[in-house]
Amino acid sequence: MRQDELGKLIRAKRIEKGMSQVKLANTSGVSRYTVILAESGHTNLTLKTLQEIANTLGYRVVIDLVPNEQEQ
Repeated sequence: MRQDELGKLIRAKRIEKGMSQVKLANTSGVSRYTVILAESGHTNLTLKTLQEIANTLGYRVVIDLVPNEQEQ
């Protein structure tokens, strides 16, 4: 998922929950500036920060490593 797509998803889920950026930041233990950058797609979130935001929004982060398809 690209940064801008992730940002739009975070914003949509925050709005669904009726949370302000300040409330999301305070509850997840990150700065409001981090939330602003995340929602705008202008930062690479650390896995820890993404997990904190996702948990606050009622979601969990799942990472799936799959092998590359080999060319034949």
